[in-house]
Amino acid sequence: MIHWARNPNEERGVICGCDQRQEWLLPWWWERYSFYNNYPVLFCDFGMSKEAKLWCQKHGEVVSVDFDETFIKSRQDVSSELESAWSRENFKSASRSAWFKKPFAFLESPYKTSIWLDLDCEVLCHLGNLFEYCSIHMPLAMREEEGITTAGAFSCSTIYNGGVIVFQHGIEILLEHARWTLFSNQDFSGDDVILSFLIEKTKTPIFSLPKEWNWDSIYGVSFFANIFHWTRKTKEIIKTQGGIKPSRDEFLGLKLLTPS
Repeated sequence: MIHWARNPNEERGVICGCDQRQEWLLPWWWERYSFYNNYPVLFCDFGMSKEAKLWCQKHGEVVSVDFDETFIKSRQDVSSELESAWSRENFKSASRSAWFKKPFAFLESPYKTSIWLDLDCEVLCHLGNLFEYCSIHMPLAMREEEGITTAGAFSCSTIYNGGVIVFQHGIEILLEHARWTLFSNQDFSGDDVILSFLIEKTKTPIFSLPKEWNWDSIYGVSFFANIFHWTRKTKEIIKTQGGIKPSRDEFLGLKLLTPS
């Protein structure tokens, strides 16, 4: 039975998930996050190494979401339409393994209001204002995608990006999200597409986050983003340049020193 794992015992907190492919991001992600924030963090183990789990235990709480993933359909098992999109957009089975564990990570939240952050999200400010976008009357907050369409049997008019999600504990749509992920992932390219479909299907109230709270690297460079999301192949910039913060700090420092 799919259910919320526990009752919330803290007001606000942050959740992220990690498998062995993403472990290299953990120290960088934490450095950026903790520079501005001290909200508690729940690390969801999607299949980390022992060393990474020990690292996470030193920085927050760790919960296992590493389970039998045979329910996640492979390329050979999906619809022909989705298989075509898989070829076109370079989907990877390893990526789907992590994506389709996320809905179950949400249900582990010990917080009344949670912020989910992908590990390729570079936090560049205090997150207090981000929590404020979510309330009892608006229990979910995400950024709308631009120019993204769905593939598969279930279409929807608006796709929301799952890199940054603010949500209230106990909301029904996240239970539905996990159910659809478990039984119907063969019809969807990713977890955020399932959630987007369900938002439209159930008419769940959602606050559309401003871009600066989930600034996609495909938009180009912004020194005024609150969270910079290094999507697709731009993650290499994290390795080579440390993300955007070093350049941003240098730029803003020079700007402040320049006479008006």
